[in-house]
Amino acid sequence: MNDYEMMNNASKSNGYYGGGDDTVSVGCWILILIATAIPIVNIITTIALICSNNANLKNYGKAGLILSLIGFVLYVLVY
Repeated sequence: MNDYEMMNNASKSNGYYGGGDDTVSVGCWILILIATAIPIVNIITTIALICSNNANLKNYGKAGLILSLIGFVLYVLVY
């Protein structure tokens, strides 16, 4: 096996969240949505998603964090 094949095989390894840019399973999405619905756990989940290797999950985490910050700022301004 040459170096190119070794790198290609290493990039196909799947982590808990799918690893790389692999498609995320429906079950994984359900777990993520349930975890983000629980207070305090949602912050940890969002940070974990931002640190993920999967581009889709990373973008979802960034979007969730941005929306949370916008909601917090609006809450502070209104009350």
